[in-house]
Order: sequence, then structure tokens, then C-alpha cells
Amino acid sequence: MSSKERLIAAATKLFYRKGFSAVGTKEICQEAEVNKGTFYHFFPSKVSLAREALTHYSMLMAEKQMHVLATPVSAREKLDLICESFLAANQELAEDPDNIHGCLLGNIALEVAQADASMGEHVNQLMQHSCSGMAILVKELIAEFKIEDAVDPEEGAKRIMAYVEGCLMFAKAHNDIEELRSRMDGCISLLRRP
Repeated sequence: MSSKERLIAAATKLFYRKGFSAVGTKEICQEAEVNKGTFYHFFPSKVSLAREALTHYSMLMAEKQMHVLATPVSAREKLDLICESFLAANQELAEDPDNIHGCLLGNIALEVAQADASMGEHVNQLMQHSCSGMAILVKELIAEFKIEDAVDPEEGAKRIMAYVEGCLMFAKAHNDIEELRSRMDGCISLLRRP
């Protein structure tokens, strides 16, 4: 793994575990086993590294999502598998897998996006990309559950992503992953027009 890749991986883990503000460049460099000169060779600031870390995280989640979408199971089972992919990401990035950290994109959006407009726009673009994959599943869910008064699949994807982010926030607040798992059936009702 190159020094740049190690910095991105270290930042992804540390931002996930501790948040953006609580992590300094010194800690990132120690985790990546590089010096500060190497850090600044690749990234002009911690914010620029955070953008790369978020992109890296989003790509990992998109790969998991595409794998699930290609799985030959029902749409409802795919929804559960996507939920489980969020949990798998938690276990891969968490220092203690029993400690729920939520979603890196959602956490950074809450912490940094308002204060830094470019970061907010970057998070928004990554979330839109995530929703485009989810729209494929929404079409399958609408067909499987025979929802006649369904919303547009892109709107349905945004609703489900917002719902899952909220469930992840509850799971983080209560440190209980069942806050996400037990609520996945609620996603189906979000696909109907009001």
C-alpha cells in the first residue's frame, strides 16, 4: 500500500471512530506510519484528506451495494443485506466492533458540512451517488410488493437512505445495532405516495 493509500485508510478509520474534529494530522500520520512532510506532499489540509477518505468510504459502500444488487434473492432480502453491509463496514472500521459509530458520511455531514461549504457539496454528491444505486433496489421493491401508488425510484432511494441514516444515528446513540435491524420493514411504507 502506498503512503497516500495508508493516509486515506488511516483517516477513514480515525474519522469513523472519533469524528473529524477530534483527530489531528499528527495522529493520522502515526496511524499511517508516515511523517508530516509526506502528509502535506499529498494533501494540503486535513479537509482535503477528509474528502478523499469520504470518497474511499463511499466507494467501498458502493461496491458492497452493487454486490448485493447482483445477488439472486428477493428485493426484501437485498434490503436486509444492504443493512448488513452497513454493519460490516462498522465492524471493519471500528476499534471495538461492539461499539456502533453510525455512518461516516452522515457523521461528517453533521460535524463539518455546515462549516465548510465545499465539504458539504462533496458529501451531497457522494450521497446522491449512493442513492442512484439504491434506486435500482427501490424499483425491485415496488414490483415485489406491488405498490401501485409508488413514488419515483430516485425519490424512494432518497427516502430509504434518509431513513437508514436516521436508524444508524439511533443505533449510535443507543449503541445497539438492533435500532437499525429491527426497523428495516419501515422502509417499504416510505415507497408509497403520501
